[in-house]
Amino acid sequence: MADAYRVPKHALSIQLRTTHGGEEPVTVFLSEHVEAHLGPESPLDLFARERTFLPVELATGEICFVSREQIVTATLPPAPPAEDPVVPCTVAKVSIALVDGTRLEGGVAYELPDAHSRIQDHLNNPVSFLEVHTPDGVVLVNKRHIAHVSETT
Repeated sequence: MADAYRVPKHALSIQLRTTHGGEEPVTVFLSEHVEAHLGPESPLDLFARERTFLPVELATGEICFVSREQIVTATLPPAPPAEDPVVPCTVAKVSIALVDGTRLEGGVAYELPDAHSRIQDHLNNPVSFLEVHTPDGVVLVNKRHIAHVSETT
């Protein structure tokens, strides 16, 4: 009977960087279904949830609850190319300076109504993490740790 209340999850290994310095390999758990859209939960869905603590599994197997405010970046493993990629309306090339001096270069893809389709509009939306496509893969960046963003060409 208890199994009827279990929520199936998919494990995903990521590199988590916190304000305490250094990156650490951890495992996060994604749901097979979410209320916000059809299909499985994405890493951005997980990090964008309005919860104070995010459960992760450390390399030792220990479960730890990380304060989302202390997360600087989450680097995702390379994903296989999508068979039928969804192309958002806008892709902005950006240079991001984090408050600790780290810089990221990459693209930010988003879809907003034409009247509000500037990168500034996307940066100011209430989602707390920004998905940046870098040459090394996808990095989720906590907006609280961004000093400034510049559009590049």
